[in-house]
Amino acid sequence: MTMTKVLLVGPCPPPYGGMAVQIREWHQRLTQMEGYECSVLNIGESRAKPVDGCIPVLGYADYLRKLYDFAKRGYLFHLVTTGHSFKSWLSGFACAVVGATNGRRTVLVFGSGDAPAYMRKASMLSRLLIRGTLRLGGRIICRNEQMRKALIGMGADSSKISIVPGFLGIHSHQRAPLPEAIREFAEKHFPVLGATVYVPESGDLLPEYGIELVISALKGLRAAYPRLGVVIIGPGPGTTSQINGFAGVDQHIMFTGPLPHETVLGVMRKLTIFMRPTYTDGDSISVREALALGVPVVASDTDFRPDGVITFRKGDLQDFVEKLRHAVEHSAELTAQTRQLDQCDNATRLLNIYENLTSGTPLVSKVSANGASAR
Repeated sequence: MTMTKVLLVGPCPPPYGGMAVQIREWHQRLTQMEGYECSVLNIGESRAKPVDGCIPVLGYADYLRKLYDFAKRGYLFHLVTTGHSFKSWLSGFACAVVGATNGRRTVLVFGSGDAPAYMRKASMLSRLLIRGTLRLGGRIICRNEQMRKALIGMGADSSKISIVPGFLGIHSHQRAPLPEAIREFAEKHFPVLGATVYVPESGDLLPEYGIELVISALKGLRAAYPRLGVVIIGPGPGTTSQINGFAGVDQHIMFTGPLPHETVLGVMRKLTIFMRPTYTDGDSISVREALALGVPVVASDTDFRPDGVITFRKGDLQDFVEKLRHAVEHSAELTAQTRQLDQCDNATRLLNIYENLTSGTPLVSKVSANGASAR
């Protein structure tokens, strides 16, 4: 059997976040598949540290050297990056250029909901970098239709672009015991609402995750639900000083700090409602994980949300509270409906793209944002 060798390039946990989880999950899946060999090049915040199963990167020169080394050994490159910064596109350009020496066997994944805005406002130098990356890349993956249009507007060949969510499914091995404090909090409160927030190593809370909106919604719901509890996964208790209006709700809210992915899924299973009040999003993995676990989701109406999500107007506190109240009052019905949703097979779609790059055969299909084949 011919071995397909894949180099995953992107951030590795810690810290935990959507892209780091994607990299880790896909690495685990590939290493368990017959006919695949997979390595991970860590270009995230922990890139210079020893991370189990990942190859560190010690600077730009080291990054290029390692890319060339893997290209010479016949590896297909699979980069996962945001697309909303110059550094992100510089990483993509390096993969595309080095990958061109290996038959353009590169998959460039741009996952941030901020990427279209970045491309629209990009400087002349950034535009040249973006256009060069898109021209040299083998295949391009994005998360929604707006991102696809933005890439085409920057010169990408539409036939090379696929819309594929980063969610790879919930697997039976992904179970871990809950920390005692979280388990006790979930048992003490009802309803229990939850959200995930990525926190960089700096510890700064990013405003695009809408944490202050959650705090305001909690205050608006306490009268109707005196035992209401909110679990925020990612930030630690020390981050509360960064949140306006936190005083007075400390008995109703828990900041878990960073958790391993398996533990995050365990927390999600305890939730009545999962919240995603972000101001931008590509295609949130945590939203799809909650749906796959049968947990109803209330999320802001960013560029894309999958079927089954209850959306509220982005940044609108009153609409957020009303949708949360509706979801809680109908939680049993919504849970039953959520469990009936089909989960798209994104792993097979990624393997089809690999097959196309390694064999030159046409793609079976492109993938729309909701998982259906398109064109």
